[in-house]
Amino acid sequence: MDRPRDVLGRCLELFHQGLIPEADRLAGACLESCPDAGDLWQMRGLIRQRLGDFIGARSALETASLLVPLAPS
Repeated sequence: MDRPRDVLGRCLELFHQGLIPEADRLAGACLESCPDAGDLWQMRGLIRQRLGDFIGARSALETASLLVPLAPS
């Protein structure tokens, strides 16, 4: 199973349903065990931005940019 990709898909579902804190918890838990999942770091940045945590968003997006080319939002 491609766990980070599965988690990313679930995070997107939660995000679009407006369940932003749940998406944040899920992304954070996966990133603890898969810290090289750049796409998930990008999602975490978007989630943190939506939560109003602009410092956290910046940090997550900077990490993502080191791991994968960023996709436009």
